[in-house]
Amino acid sequence: MISFSHAKGLAARSIEMDLDWLLENGESLLSEYYLEGDNLWIFFRKEDVFIPENKGLRRGSYAVSKKGSVRLIAEFPKDSPELLDYLKKLSDFFEKKQ
Repeated sequence: MISFSHAKGLAARSIEMDLDWLLENGESLLSEYYLEGDNLWIFFRKEDVFIPENKGLRRGSYAVSKKGSVRLIAEFPKDSPELLDYLKKLSDFFEKKQ
């Protein structure tokens, strides 16, 4: 099992690779806000990072399993009930996959 800091680093590298055209002055695009499930963490991009509609495939959050697998996932509002349901479903998915 990987540590939280390792998972956050994987998410940070993934967002930087996906959104490298937005990077300025080495500033992270990753928000400090995250969610943790039994088998994963979900990391979000900073709210002030604007992604144009034509780059819509990169408008997501990053799920990192506790074994180190990284996935770009659908983005939900942080206060939506759907997000907590999705967290549970992804946690179950990673449990079965691992």
